[in-house]
Amino acid sequence: MLRTGQQYKDGLQKGREIWMDGEQVKEVTTHPACKPIVDVKAPRFNRLHALYKSFDFSGPLDLVKKCADLSDRVDAKRMAMPVKSAA
Repeated sequence: MLRTGQQYKDGLQKGREIWMDGEQVKEVTTHPACKPIVDVKAPRFNRLHALYKSFDFSGPLDLVKKCADLSDRVDAKRMAMPVKSAA
């Protein structure tokens, strides 16, 4: 099962010791250097989780076909996402 964005954030807080510039990071999800990355990645986990949940795994398992279909759907959603310019 794929994790949700919140499960991803919770996983970053469990059992990790992170140091940055000689200082221990107590809360990775809110630290100024980490928060922008976490805020970008968490919605991606949510989108993939929703896509996975929408996929029908109830029929006979033709894994190659199902994986190819899921891959096509992920690619289609990725291509539909707006691209932010660095300018």
